[in-house]
Amino acid sequence: MRFTTRTTRSPARGVILLSLAALALPGAMASSAPKVHVLVQGTSSAAASAAVVRTGNTVTTELSVIDGVVADVRADDVAQLRRQPGVLGVSTDSRGELESVLPGTTYDTETESGSMWATAQNTGITTFWNQGFTGSGVGVAVIDSGVQPSAFFGTRLVAGADFSGAGNALADGFGHGTHLAGIIAGQSGPIGAPGSFTGMAPNAKIISVRVADNLGISSLTKIVQGLDWVYKNRTAQGIKVANLSMGVPAYDDYTTDPLAAAVERLWSGGVTVVASAGNIGAGRNLTSPAYDPTIIAVGALDTKGTVDPSDDAPAAFSASAADWLHRRPDVLAPGRSILSIKATNSVLAGFAPPSSKIGTSFLKGSGTSQAAAVVSGELATLMSAKALTPDEAKWNLMNMTQWVAADQLVAGNGRVNVPWFATRLNLAKLVGLQWNLPAVVSPTAVSETSDSTTRKASWQGATWQGQTWQGSTWSGSTWRGSTWSGAMWLSLPI
Repeated sequence: MRFTTRTTRSPARGVILLSLAALALPGAMASSAPKVHVLVQGTSSAAASAAVVRTGNTVTTELSVIDGVVADVRADDVAQLRRQPGVLGVSTDSRGELESVLPGTTYDTETESGSMWATAQNTGITTFWNQGFTGSGVGVAVIDSGVQPSAFFGTRLVAGADFSGAGNALADGFGHGTHLAGIIAGQSGPIGAPGSFTGMAPNAKIISVRVADNLGISSLTKIVQGLDWVYKNRTAQGIKVANLSMGVPAYDDYTTDPLAAAVERLWSGGVTVVASAGNIGAGRNLTSPAYDPTIIAVGALDTKGTVDPSDDAPAAFSASAADWLHRRPDVLAPGRSILSIKATNSVLAGFAPPSSKIGTSFLKGSGTSQAAAVVSGELATLMSAKALTPDEAKWNLMNMTQWVAADQLVAGNGRVNVPWFATRLNLAKLVGLQWNLPAVVSPTAVSETSDSTTRKASWQGATWQGQTWQGSTWSGSTWRGSTWSGAMWLSLPI
C-alpha cells in the first residue's frame, strides 16, 4: 500500500499554538524551549521513535497504524526531526472545537420526514432485512464524540477506547456520536415495523471509540490514536466497518497525509472505512480522509421529505470535486433532516432548535455525517449476509446505486438503492447471487475518480463542516485541525 512508501512531506499541519523564539536556543539551553505535540511518521514505528530520542525529545505514544509515534518535541527541534533518517513526515498537532419506541416519544414513522423508517424505504435496505440479514455478527467502530448507552443499543454497544481525556468511551456529552450510532444500529420494537425505530443494521455491534470530549474538542493525534486502536483491536472486537464522520481540509496530496495513511492501513487490515465527504458545498473538493480514493466517500442526498426517490437530489451543502482531476464522492445517501437518537443532557440536545427535537428521545440532524452513517449501517447489513473484504464491499456498494440527475462531480456514482441493483441484474433474490467478484478490485477503478497530486499547502485551521443551526450560525464553528461533518441540525417541514 502507499503508506509504506511515503517519502515526502509538505509543511506541518495545524494551527501552531505556541510562539517560537526569534532565535534558536543554544543546545545547552534547548530544554527551556516550548514544546509542541507532533505526529511522526517513519519507515517503522521503531525508526520514528529512535529519531525522536536522537533529538533529545520524548515519545508519548506508539502508533503502528501509521508506522509512527506521538511525541512532545521542542519547537526548535521540529526541523531537525524532519531531517532524521527513517522519518517520512512530522505533523504538528492542534486543538480545536467540534462543535419499542421508548416511553415519552411520539412520532409517526410513515409520515415523519427523515425517520429511519423512511430512510430504510428510500435506500431499500429492507430487501436484506426481509431475508433475515440485519447486521448480526458485524462490528462497527464509531470514531466520534462517544456513544451514550440506552435501550436502543442494549448490550450491542461496547466501550472501545477513550482518547478524548474525558475518561469514558460510553458517554457523549456532545451528542454527535450517539446520533450517528443510532442511524447505524439503533433498534426499538419490531425491525422495520411502522412505529419502531430501526437503524440500518439493527443487530450490529457498535464499538465506541471516543476522540472528542464533552465540549466536542479533539485533535489530529486523538483521531489517529483512535484509528490505531481500531487497527490493533479489529479482530478481537469483530470490527468490519469504521465510520469516520469527520474530516480535515485536503490541502495536501493524500499520499503524504497521516490521516489517509491510517485509514489505508485499516483498509488493508480488513476494515471497510466509510468517511463523510464534507459539508463545504459543491466545487470545493472533498475533505481528508474522504479524498483518499481507497476508502468509501459518502455525499449527502436530500430526499425532499419523501420516500419517493424521483425527487432526490444532492444536498446543497454536500462537498464535491472541483473538476474531473479531483476525487468525487463514491455514493450519495440520505443526509437531510435524519431523525436519530438524542444523547441526554448533551450539547446538541440543549442547543438544537425546537423544530429539530422529536419527543424526548430524538433529534433531526443534517450533514454528510448522517449520510456516512447510513452507508456504514448498510455495509454492516451487507456483511452479515456475506463475508466481504473492503474491496468487495466497495464493489457491491458501488453497484447498488441509481443514477441521480445532477452533476456527477457532486453525485458520484449516484444514490444508494438496493432494489435498483436487483432490478438491473434481473435477480429474483439479491443475496446469494451477487457475489461473483474478482479476487481483487482496484479501489481507484471502483470509485472511477482521480485525485490531484498538486495540492501542496500548510494544514490550516478548519471550520466545523455543519455550520448552521436552523438558520443561525453555530458559534463554536472552528475546530482547528479537523471538522465534524454532521452538524447541520436542520429540519424539513413535517
